[in-house]
Amino acid sequence: MQRNHAEPPVITKARQYIQEHQGESLSLGQVAKAFDKSKQDMLPLLFPVIAGLALVGPLSAIWLFELSRRREMGLDVSWRHAFDIVRSPSFPAIAAVCGLLLAIFALWLVTAQALFHASFGFRRIDSAAEFLRLVFYTPEGASLVIRGNVAGFLFAALAATISVVSLPLLLDRDVGFPAAIATSF
Repeated sequence: MQRNHAEPPVITKARQYIQEHQGESLSLGQVAKAFDKSKQDMLPLLFPVIAGLALVGPLSAIWLFELSRRREMGLDVSWRHAFDIVRSPSFPAIAAVCGLLLAIFALWLVTAQALFHASFGFRRIDSAAEFLRLVFYTPEGASLVIRGNVAGFLFAALAATISVVSLPLLLDRDVGFPAAIATSF
């Protein structure tokens, strides 16, 4: 299979359209039509986005960590106290860990897209059925599934290693970002 590493045709078309119609106003219908056409280009990222949500799962759990900490100390555990972390002296370090997890998520999506393009080139996927056929019934698809799962596991291991100790530690003590990350490793 020959791989084309040139600019994807959809990008070339978009550049031409922008140059020809720069300065014109767009109707809501035109925006909806463009979105409908672009959905197929996002199909290869559907599974990586859903699977990658586990990488940022600790961001949603941090509020529960705070309530658990409060319960352990015998304090009120109503939901309004879940947001007390923003008043914590270690909130900047907590925000830094959360930002790091978001960066890992973004890097995972870039990696997933790169793996897809390495397997299939910059071809346009016209339907979900075609996408599923490519992924599940071709040798390139089998390779993509294996490489994608290995890469996903590595990203998940990194995110878990970073957050499993650092976030609860930062809620309990103001040790700073570097110490919290080092403790997690």
